[in-house]
Amino acid sequence: MSPRSSKALGTIILLGAWGVLLWQVLRHFDPGSSFTGWNADVAITTLQSNDPVFDPFRLYYYGQDRIGAWPWLLAQGLRALTGMDWTPWRSFVWQATWACLACLALRGLQREAGWLLAAVFASLALLSELLQVQLFALSQPFGWQLTALFLAWWALVRLLQRLERPDTSRGAIAGWALSATLFCTLACWTSPTSGPLLGVAIGAEGTRLWLANAGAGRRRRLLAAFLPLAVGITFEAVVRGIFHRFARQHFGKVINIDKDAPAAAAQRVDQLVAGDRKQPWGKRGADVPGVPLQMDRQQNVLHDVLGLIDRLPCTRKATARRGPEHRRDGLEQAMIRRTVA
Repeated sequence: MSPRSSKALGTIILLGAWGVLLWQVLRHFDPGSSFTGWNADVAITTLQSNDPVFDPFRLYYYGQDRIGAWPWLLAQGLRALTGMDWTPWRSFVWQATWACLACLALRGLQREAGWLLAAVFASLALLSELLQVQLFALSQPFGWQLTALFLAWWALVRLLQRLERPDTSRGAIAGWALSATLFCTLACWTSPTSGPLLGVAIGAEGTRLWLANAGAGRRRRLLAAFLPLAVGITFEAVVRGIFHRFARQHFGKVINIDKDAPAAAAQRVDQLVAGDRKQPWGKRGADVPGVPLQMDRQQNVLHDVLGLIDRLPCTRKATARRGPEHRRDGLEQAMIRRTVA
């Protein structure tokens, strides 16, 4: 068998194994399953994916500046272009597919031990309950961050290796540099802890290549490999600053709660309530009375969350096989429905 045929066969086996992994993940770890569960934090990502508003506040997970929202911004953009609503299942397929791409990144990262690394990751994803929650629960960002980290590491290592070869074309170097910049940006945006982790990884790889290959310009090439990471870290810092400025301008800083707010503030609250509905982009009719913000917000959020629970494909099957504790939760949910209706 020729080297080209062997490489093609290996690629087919790798993609087939990856497809089996993804299929098993989609079968067993969907939202509402006994592995990943369902709660308000899980619902937030689906609600954010269906948000029709694009502004700097949506650059991060609702109300937090430590979880970058690029996955849900992409989902918002797709919804704006196609009109497709994001259900919990669709959000889970998007996240699970991205998380499972870590196997392919590990395979590409190490030519010798890549198969072993990919197999270990796949085994842990299917067998470790802790890793299952971290990777596949919609409320967790680690699946997004981990794959972006591995892809960035892979691209940075390949960039370093191309820079060490004098016969490498500029096009190949530019391609790996752009890939490294993209994945470094996504990893750092997901979490700022990605920057130091990638810095240590690329520093160790650069030092290894430095010691193995003597020659002029080694320091310049090593510094060039750090440029994509510097772009990612800078981008995250700029985005965070934009988010903070927007939040201060539109929400201010809460110092205390005034229970005897003046009438003007109450009118402003009523205007905000009008946008806190299932279709916040619609116009509020003149016959819609203002209601207290707290009650209206709780009612609409509960309706949204309970509505998403009803749309889960596994809800009825799970109810049939769960014990008294889960039946009690179902009764409480029904009571909540009657209360907020």
